Amino acid sequence: MQHLMFDIDGTLIQSYDFDEQCFVQAVLDVTGKTINTNWSDYRYVSDRGILMQFIEQHQMDISIEQLEPQVKAAFIQNIQAHLNRDPAKEVAGAKAFIARLQQDPNTVLSLATGGWGESARLKLQSAGFDVDKLVIASSNDHHARTEIMRHAKAQVANQDDLPITYFGDGEWDKRACDELGVNFVAVGNRVEHPQKIDDFINAELALHFAAKATQIRSKTTSTFHYRAMTPNDYSQVIDLWAQTEAMLLREADSEQNISRYLNRNEGLSFVALDGDQMIGAVLVGTDGRRGYLQHLAVDKGYRGFGIGKQLVEKATHALKQQGIDKTHLFVANDNLAAQSFYQALGWYSRPEVTMYSYNTSQDDNI
Repeated sequence: MQHLMFDIDGTLIQSYDFDEQCFVQAVLDVTGKTINTNWSDYRYVSDRGILMQFIEQHQMDISIEQLEPQVKAAFIQNIQAHLNRDPAKEVAGAKAFIARLQQDPNTVLSLATGGWGESARLKLQSAGFDVDKLVIASSNDHHARTEIMRHAKAQVANQDDLPITYFGDGEWDKRACDELGVNFVAVGNRVEHPQKIDDFINAELALHFAAKATQIRSKTTSTFHYRAMTPNDYSQVIDLWAQTEAMLLREADSEQNISRYLNRNEGLSFVALDGDQMIGAVLVGTDGRRGYLQHLAVDKGYRGFGIGKQLVEKATHALKQQGIDKTHLFVANDNLAAQSFYQALGWYSRPEVTMYSYNTSQDDNI
């Protein structure tokens, strides 16, 4: 069996443009302020998440609990008025594809949208979808897309271990899938991705891409094993790091430097393997007082199995065995996926601390 999950705007319905216009107008009508429509600038690309950051950016003396109902009401009114004039249209083949999946006993189906649930249902109904038969998670459930996807998964009863494929049209959809280890299929032309469809006319192509999730999930964690990293692992580890998004490699990551680091911090860095294949790695050291965790990476085809969590736990346990109870790590401000991952494991940010660096060389890339 498989679990297929879908975004709505731009994925199932041709509503991306008018949805944006209605949202911008609702915010303007309620607050008198124009909202930034470069959605990639927002930490959480959902109706609620965008409003939260809008309040913060404009230093408004109002809570999200106060503003959200007002904007939502105006937005729904705008959406309904638009639909009365011009009913929503499906992305080609979407209704037939959804209907086909609903008849398939080996497929469970859900929708996970960053929009509000009320407006999502209005648009779906206008486009001819039977919303009563659809499981829908939305911005009503959470401001973070990853959590909305988790809500959608939870609503599909007794299907926790199914392989999941998410069909979406935004970079934020792709990032959420990367974070959760979910197979992603891009719809339309707004995202570059190897698995990409223009619409759902070619249902077989969409199902072919979805099958990748089943292939990944068919891997069993019993074949995975973990051990301390050694200098002999360098070639495989550096290849893994080089293929990992948001991983910045410098001259300090040369074979000589990494080997020296591992020898000075023996038994603290770890790798994960599936047979002989390197599928995860983490670089860890200590100054004798604190631990430092760096370069955690998991092969994209193996995410969602808890490998990253296992690597972190093995490293912190090894540090504790040396009397090191507190460990630090550095995450880029714009690497939201990594921030969410570590927070979920119990790590916490240190806003009272500012990092400084001093470089004795003339090379900024060390």
